[in-house]
Amino acid sequence: MIEVTTINEFYAYFPDNLNELVHRAEWLLKTFGNEPNYLRVFDKSGTARHVIWQIEAIHGSPIDSRQFAAGFDTAARILRERTGALVGWGIDPTPLPPYGTHEGPDPVALRNAESIVMINPYNITSQGPGAPKPENQITENERMAYARNITATWTNSGIPYVATIIPGFDAHLVRPGQPAYGFHAEWLRQQRILAVDNGNAGVAFDPVNGFTEGRTIYPTVEDGDTIARWARETVAAHHIRWDSMP
Repeated sequence: MIEVTTINEFYAYFPDNLNELVHRAEWLLKTFGNEPNYLRVFDKSGTARHVIWQIEAIHGSPIDSRQFAAGFDTAARILRERTGALVGWGIDPTPLPPYGTHEGPDPVALRNAESIVMINPYNITSQGPGAPKPENQITENERMAYARNITATWTNSGIPYVATIIPGFDAHLVRPGQPAYGFHAEWLRQQRILAVDNGNAGVAFDPVNGFTEGRTIYPTVEDGDTIARWARETVAAHHIRWDSMP
C-alpha cells in the first residue's frame, strides 16, 4: 500500500512525473516481492501480478483521463525493467481529506489500462454529497448515500471491484475535534449490505491506523468481538452471494 503524504503528493505529480511512485513501489517490491504471502492477482490475460494499492489515486485538478490511466501502465513497465516484477495496481478513486477532487480516475479509461487489476476504495464514508459543510455536521445517512454513489460508479466499471467495509471512524484520541460515526448495529448492517451486494471481486477490511481511528478488527474492551464477528459474517455472506452467480 502506498498512501498520499506531504512528501508523497501523488495528486500533484502523477502522471507527469512518475519518479516518486516508482521509487516507493520499487522499494516495496525489492523488499517484500519475493515473500510467499505477497498478494498476487491475475490480470485479464491470466497473468499473475504483484499488487500495489495506491490510496487516494486522484489528480488535484482536471486532467485527461486517458493520460492519467496510461501513467499506471508506464510505471508498471518501468518497475518490470527494474525489479522483474509485473505490477498490478489497486486503485482507490476517492479523495482524502474530505471534499477533495475526484479528477483523474475514469472507469472507461482505467478499464483499458492493462496494469489496473482492481478498484478498492479506502474510505467511502468520509464525506457527504452536495455542497461542502463541516465534516462533523455530515449525517450518517449522508455518508452512506455518498458511499452508495461511489460504489455504483465503480461496481459497474468493468474493473474488478473489491468493496471496502468500515465499522466506523473515531480518531478523537489523536486528533481532537474529528467527527466520529458508526460502530452501531444499523451502520454495520448497511455497510455489510453495500459490500455484499456490490463487491464483485471481494471484500476488504482495511484496519490501517485501526487503533487510532477506531477501525480495528480485533476484539476491544469497548466492543468485545462485535466487529470481528461482523467482518467474518460479511465475508461469509459475500461468498454465498458471489459463489452462486453463474
